[in-house]
Amino acid sequence: MLKTWVRSSTPEARNIVRQILATASQPEIGLTPHEIFERAGKEHPDATTPTPIPTDRKPSRHFRNVPQPPRLAHPIRSLKYLKRVVLEEMAERNEVEKVYIRKGPMTPEGTRQLSIKSKSQGASEILGIIKSTNVNVWLWRLRPDFADSGRASRVDAPRSPHPPLLTSDTPSNSETASPVLPRAPRMEPKSSHPSPTSVSKS
Repeated sequence: MLKTWVRSSTPEARNIVRQILATASQPEIGLTPHEIFERAGKEHPDATTPTPIPTDRKPSRHFRNVPQPPRLAHPIRSLKYLKRVVLEEMAERNEVEKVYIRKGPMTPEGTRQLSIKSKSQGASEILGIIKSTNVNVWLWRLRPDFADSGRASRVDAPRSPHPPLLTSDTPSNSETASPVLPRAPRMEPKSSHPSPTSVSKS
C-alpha cells in the first residue's frame, strides 16, 4: 500500500518551531533550518503526529521508490519538509521571516555590528554588538511584531485523528444500513381507447 504524506504544516510542527525560535540563544538573529531540525529532534524526541492513511492504489509504471523520511512519526519528519512546507507556511501566516545576516558598519571602538535584512519586508536593521558565527547566511526568526504580541507562546490544537480504516472485520455502510424494502410494481395506466378485439364486426 502507498502512503500519502501530509503536504501541509501540522499544528504540532508549528508549535515546535515557535518554541525553538523563541528560546534561541539570539532570537533577534534566528537559526538556520538545520539548527531548527537538530533541536527539534533533541528537545522533542517523543513528539509524534498522526500517521498518513495508507491507500490501496497500485503504483503506476513510473512509480519511484522514494526513501522514507528520517523521522517517520515525528512532526518535523525531514529537513526538506521543514524548509519547504513548515517554515514557508508560517511565513505566510506572518509568524516567522527569513533574514539575511551580514557584517554591518564599524563602530568608533573598532568593533563590527551586524546587519539584518528581511526578505519579505526588504528593510535592513542594524543590531548592537553581537558576536555570531552565522554571518553572510540566511536564517529564520520570529517576526518582531509576532514575538512582541505574545502569540509566539500559543499552542495550536492538534488535528483530529484520522477515522479508522475499513478491514475485513469492520462492517461496511451497506452491512450496517437499514434494509431496503422492494418497490411496489408499477401499474400501467389504462387506455381510454377500446382494443381492436373489443370492436364488433359489422
